[in-house]
Amino acid sequence: LTVGGFHPRFSPPPLPFPSPNRLALSLIDEDFARVRIETYFAVTANTVQIGARAEAFFGMDALSVEGWFSFDALLRFSPFYLIVEISTGFSVKVFGMGVFSVHLRGALEGPTPWHISGSASMSSFRRLAIASVTSFSRVPWRPRAPGSSPPCPASIATITRRSTFLRPSTSSG
Repeated sequence: LTVGGFHPRFSPPPLPFPSPNRLALSLIDEDFARVRIETYFAVTANTVQIGARAEAFFGMDALSVEGWFSFDALLRFSPFYLIVEISTGFSVKVFGMGVFSVHLRGALEGPTPWHISGSASMSSFRRLAIASVTSFSRVPWRPRAPGSSPPCPASIATITRRSTFLRPSTSSG
């Protein structure tokens, strides 16, 4: 049973009909503003799946702001498995050129072992363009046995950060 399709990571068996499109609602649909929400919900013999995506755009040719939020969850009963993914972001553009943007993504997957991961990026363009990406991935973990001590924080997470600084070209040609 599905309304609006299936989780992106789920491969349904062959269906006697095309895979359904997301259930969508456009709250605003104008040249200068758009707000749209898409969703799905599915139940199979062994899974429950739910997800949504909201997008918004406000602006004109000279200046625009746009953003989104998305959520996808898949629960499998046997063997038990869960994955939840969330992402969000927004950007500001002037004359179609990105001036500032922020993007965040996170995921939880498990169990036995559980995995958690995510990333964040920010970029801006001015006299100096900056792109920064930070991501993390927690080493798989299992529930602790009663009376055991937690792992050392330095050993359970790997965090990477990458920043790029680009100076605009000043050569004339």
